[in-house]
Amino acid sequence: MSRVVDVPDLVARARSGEPRAVARLISLVEDASPHLRDVAAALAQTHRAGAGRRPHRLARRRQVHDDLAAFTALRRKELRVGVLS
Repeated sequence: MSRVVDVPDLVARARSGEPRAVARLISLVEDASPHLRDVAAALAQTHRAGAGRRPHRLARRRQVHDDLAAFTALRRKELRVGVLS
């Protein structure tokens, strides 16, 4: 039996720092939940840095530099930054 998922509430709780809500969102992604489109839409207002694949060694250096610059800019705006790997 599938659990009812209130994605907007889950995202709001995750943004407020609730660890269980963050874990539940990660589980939805890992389990390829039918709610993935809703999760992606709810998170669309967040900032992303990085790539989904491993780039060439020289490109990777530039990517790390760009990512650090993005993180620094977000922190200067006093926004919270998380890293998933």
